[in-house]
Amino acid sequence: MNPRSSLETMIAVLWILLVICLIWLMLTELPAGWDGHLPLPYVIALSPFLWIPAVIFTVWGIVIQNWGFTLCAAAFLIASTARGAAYIMNDLKAPNTAQAVADHIAKNKARKALQQAALDADLTATHNDSAAATAPSDAAAADATAVTAATPTELGDTCRFMTLNCRFGRAQASHIVQAVRTRSIDVLACQEMSDSFVAELEAQGINELLPFHEFGHEHNNDNGGFNGIWSRVKPTMTMHSSCAIPAAEVPAMVLPVDEQTTVTVASAHTKSPMRGCVQWSQGCIGLGELVKGLPIQDESAQDEAALEQAESIASAIEEVAETDADAKLAAVAEHIEESVSTALPQNVVVVMGDLNSSIVHPSFRKLLSFGFHDAALSEAKGKHPTYPRWLRWPRIVLDHILFTGHTQATDVDSFTIAGTDHLALTATLHFHSKQAK
Repeated sequence: MNPRSSLETMIAVLWILLVICLIWLMLTELPAGWDGHLPLPYVIALSPFLWIPAVIFTVWGIVIQNWGFTLCAAAFLIASTARGAAYIMNDLKAPNTAQAVADHIAKNKARKALQQAALDADLTATHNDSAAATAPSDAAAADATAVTAATPTELGDTCRFMTLNCRFGRAQASHIVQAVRTRSIDVLACQEMSDSFVAELEAQGINELLPFHEFGHEHNNDNGGFNGIWSRVKPTMTMHSSCAIPAAEVPAMVLPVDEQTTVTVASAHTKSPMRGCVQWSQGCIGLGELVKGLPIQDESAQDEAALEQAESIASAIEEVAETDADAKLAAVAEHIEESVSTALPQNVVVVMGDLNSSIVHPSFRKLLSFGFHDAALSEAKGKHPTYPRWLRWPRIVLDHILFTGHTQATDVDSFTIAGTDHLALTATLHFHSKQAK
């Protein structure tokens, strides 16, 4: 075989391999639910590593100076890294650049309008009127502090969450309790538990740190064990099964954040595809039921409403322009209070657990479409893959901390707990943040 024929054969083989890899990558764009057939969940789960053959193809294209192939391989490389880049750039559910700029401008306008309205009111007030108004202003500030400050029965605006798949109850209970203590965990979610494992946790002192708990009931349909939640504060409501999915029950707690806000926390473990591929997809999508019926508010709508509130302040000031300064200040205070109260979320849903899926799976992205944000994606400081524990690379993302509403995630971290095949995952959630994407 002459060299030219060998080169043509090599190019043909490279094209065939590139097409196969492109088809592989396109599987991640299937409609939600279509990925619920073996072996698709596993094939799709490995798609984040397609950048490896993409690099090889690109290099080979350059070496053999086939620029058409090189261009296609480079495009494939970019496409194969796009979803992974979201973990260091932005959440997949974030608005596009133009919308982000528009939202930012709207927020700034609303903030400046509020500040200017208050400033104008202060300038028109007399010295005595301002002094007289100081006491009620201080009282209002004290009331606001009392509402938002955490009490022994409230989580407060900032809360630490932790989730762990305990591998049939074989995780080291002492390590879990130590992590809860040293990492100041407020809410712990565990999957694949057994009665003996719960007893070990209690013996290690879990109830002293997190005295309130709720467990799912044991069933034959459990995938490796039952799920559970522990909390630092007393829940206002508990459910052993908060939504029906074909897997272990999803226990949930409703926890008070402050007088205006609650957070519903659930511990979930979807079936692994090997245990039931269709049920795996149904479980991922079915968790979206937790959001239905809750007052989840759209951020852009809230920003628009805040801007309208700011504009109405100016109108209110004009209407009382002929009255005394006290009336003017009262009008401003009333409108500011209304703006703040409408901006705060009324309920947040947090789902933690081993969901046996990641953003490359259409079924998981369908779950996100119900209004959930992924903590690692939102923080955008790395993937934090959690499986398998014994391999540093390649690891894949299976465990998640998801949340709804105006909530920001920080300090996302994964770490080893002896005895289990998953890494533990933790995150700090700030419930009243307006920076959530």
